[in-house]
Amino acid sequence: MSRFSNGPVTVEQLTTDLGLSQNHLYDFAFGGATTGLGDLRDGGTQTKVGASGLPGMLLQVTGTLSSVAPIAPTSLFLVWGGVNDFRQQPPGSGSPAIAVSDILTIVAELQGAGAEHILVPGMPDLSLTPAYSAMPQPRLSARRSIRFWWEACRLGSPTSTPMISCTL
Repeated sequence: MSRFSNGPVTVEQLTTDLGLSQNHLYDFAFGGATTGLGDLRDGGTQTKVGASGLPGMLLQVTGTLSSVAPIAPTSLFLVWGGVNDFRQQPPGSGSPAIAVSDILTIVAELQGAGAEHILVPGMPDLSLTPAYSAMPQPRLSARRSIRFWWEACRLGSPTSTPMISCTL
């Protein structure tokens, strides 16, 4: 696993904000993972694993379900992805519909393993981030973020438990 931060990542800050020690934190995230099968660092994409087999979020969840099942009912799961899907090559090949579908699948798999507390944060406006604001067309990044949320509202929840509330 790689670390792409010079400070606490979201899940570490959330643990601190909840008054828990870092001993209660199990971080299964891989830097560079798409919501799907692959990881950007080895040429993977939403729909294919890259040269070294680095896993995307779907494969990470599949690979860890048996180890999290015993603690699932009393744990908080943070499922946050999508940005790397829009960074995959060639530019513009990442699909908001696939990203949302992948996240909904991950949530359903966690629920199937007994998870009751799942937090799915939003997609940031990419045009406001340093990597995208310097692009020749920062509005394209904003449109990708908006499209992600449109797909989330359109696809809805795969279970009877409401996950996403939308006002468009």
